[in-house]
Amino acid sequence: MLRSSLLVAGLALSALGAQSPDVSAEEFGSTAIGSGYGLWREAGTLCGGGPSYRAEFRGDGMSFIPALPDAPRTFSLRLTLEDLRRGAVAVQLLDAGPTRHDSSVVYARGPGVTERYDLGADGVEQSFVLESPPLGQGDLVVRLRVHTELRPERLGDVSAGMRWLSPDWGGVEIGRAIAHDANGRSFAMAMRCDGSHLELTLPAASADAARYPLLLDPPIGTSGSLSGASGDINPDIAYDARTNSYLAVWNRRLSLTRSEVRAQLLAADGRLLGSLIPVETGAVVARNPVVANVAASDRFMVVWQQAAGPFGPWNVYGRAVETSGAQSARIQITGAASSDIDPDLGGSSNPASRTIPLVWHRVGEGIRGVHILVPSIGNPQQGPSAVVIGNGDVHRPRISQSGGSPGVYAVAWENAPTSGATRVEVAMVTNAAARLAGPTIVSNTGFTSERPAVDGDGTDFMIVYERTVSSSDRDVYCRMLRYDGRSLTVRTSARRIGASLGDQMTPDVGWLGPKYLVAWADNANRGGFLDHDLHLLSLSPDCEVCGQEYVVRRLSTAYDHDPAIATQRSTGSSGTEAMVTFSAIDSGLVRTSVRTQRFDAFGTGGSSSAVGSGCGNGGTMHFDGPLAFGNVDLRVELRGADLGATAAALFLGLGGRSFPCGSCVIVDPAIALPVAVNNGTANSPLPLSCSLLRSGPGISADLQWLTLGGTGSDCPIAASLATSNRIRIMPGF
Repeated sequence: MLRSSLLVAGLALSALGAQSPDVSAEEFGSTAIGSGYGLWREAGTLCGGGPSYRAEFRGDGMSFIPALPDAPRTFSLRLTLEDLRRGAVAVQLLDAGPTRHDSSVVYARGPGVTERYDLGADGVEQSFVLESPPLGQGDLVVRLRVHTELRPERLGDVSAGMRWLSPDWGGVEIGRAIAHDANGRSFAMAMRCDGSHLELTLPAASADAARYPLLLDPPIGTSGSLSGASGDINPDIAYDARTNSYLAVWNRRLSLTRSEVRAQLLAADGRLLGSLIPVETGAVVARNPVVANVAASDRFMVVWQQAAGPFGPWNVYGRAVETSGAQSARIQITGAASSDIDPDLGGSSNPASRTIPLVWHRVGEGIRGVHILVPSIGNPQQGPSAVVIGNGDVHRPRISQSGGSPGVYAVAWENAPTSGATRVEVAMVTNAAARLAGPTIVSNTGFTSERPAVDGDGTDFMIVYERTVSSSDRDVYCRMLRYDGRSLTVRTSARRIGASLGDQMTPDVGWLGPKYLVAWADNANRGGFLDHDLHLLSLSPDCEVCGQEYVVRRLSTAYDHDPAIATQRSTGSSGTEAMVTFSAIDSGLVRTSVRTQRFDAFGTGGSSSAVGSGCGNGGTMHFDGPLAFGNVDLRVELRGADLGATAAALFLGLGGRSFPCGSCVIVDPAIALPVAVNNGTANSPLPLSCSLLRSGPGISADLQWLTLGGTGSDCPIAASLATSNRIRIMPGF
């Protein structure tokens, strides 16, 4: 401990020009995750969906439901194949139910006639496959009955396509229909709609010239004023250590009166794994999904609030999701007559525990909790409910991602008394949501404080929250908490985070081990509503800056907000990465999506450069991790020194000073650390504490190993003295 303290003090002396973090130093490129699509069974009906639509396949055809997030209700377009003919001769069609083939749905309409729907990210590709020429002469016509309240409108000439629109919200578009023959040739088709029927017509000359099989192919997608809108909001995310993957969940709004819960598995590098997972698509309104990982079960648990209508009353439901994407049955967790809203889950890194805590707000009564048992196989099971805080003024609970090895979780909430400013409070609970300590007031300054988020290792926790300074200015603050097994204390003063003077809001926090990651929405340019960028900053366990402040996207017409963080440490991994997911509203409120951003607490670290070579048989120097601030576990290694060496020391010098000794050049040590040597190897800790940044990020030091007892050099200090190469380090982020 003494050596670490001396090293920190010595390094801090070598700051080369202090400066505050540059908020615009780097911009990340985030990835949209709502682009997945897939098929599933729902109450006996084959259903599917993509970023901007839902589709339902029944015996009477396909219903396409566009995602129109701000429409007062959902609209649909149902197409039923009614007639297929060549001139005056009709093809005999059979009634057939839908059959799933991977991400496609097929209706076998008769010998050599197939109606097919291929799901994609942008919509559904409808096609009709004719294996051989139908009987008859003249035009080839496909006639479909149209069932919809939407108004038809032609996109251009008769071959350009059609769309069906609501007055203000958008609708459904069927693009240009093309026929493709076996020789790879394409033929334009005409498209006509009389209100109740849609006809696709291939002219007689094209039907005669085509070589069969023939594919008739009109694409169907969401269109209109919200073209490209997905209505994706309220994301959350969790990490699974065994598979090194994440599960993201979010809300898909089809209209103001209907929303679903969807999910997507992600690789550690952010790639989408598998297809879209329909967590809850049958309810009229399902909102506020959250997810946690249970390491002992190797499963995720997803919960959400659900109601028959947009105004409640609400209950909490959930289901387990496998790392393969398979799901358990849905379970109902609460059933009170009053509304249960804003659920949040803590995960578990304990390899011996499959139980995790769930908390939620029971309107008018306070914060409730329950433990959820997530077995390795089968459906989740809930335990008896507990009262976390029985105060009708409290709401919006948040719980830490995991309870660490102690299995202790922090729960934070807002307390909005009838008189006085809203404040943030916190308590400690078990994995059964039983209160251990608290509640303790975190903010009580006279300013409104709200939207808390908290995470930690079961003993130490970081809590972040908004503080309202004025009607147009909010700041994000940080404090540290400690639970010693008996009592809960707030051990640091409130510290404002972030370099900008703009409006800051919707923070989240994740424990990364030696650091914490904080994310928030920031109107750094003090622009309008659609000028909030997502900012990321790593902090020390004392709420001090310990890294670069990054901007994920910098768009003057975007509102990026509501970040959720999943860290690898939350499930017991030693990794230092996190995945951040957030809501993004682009292009003047007409497109909403959920995006992700990968983050590494240490990144590539700083730099090291060779200053000079060694002398004698002194070996070479190596580092076992990145030269990054906050890497308190970093070690410096000596390899390949003389096998006869009996003693070693690590010299640390400042200011580039050195001195000659015979043919050797030796670092002038500000600190010399004696270290045991064995078979020519040695290692020493080099903790790069976040506190080094108090002097600024431009810190450098020279390092060199010295050994005694082996084959030496001509240095007169000692006949058996040998040195390693000299390395200059400059820690970074």
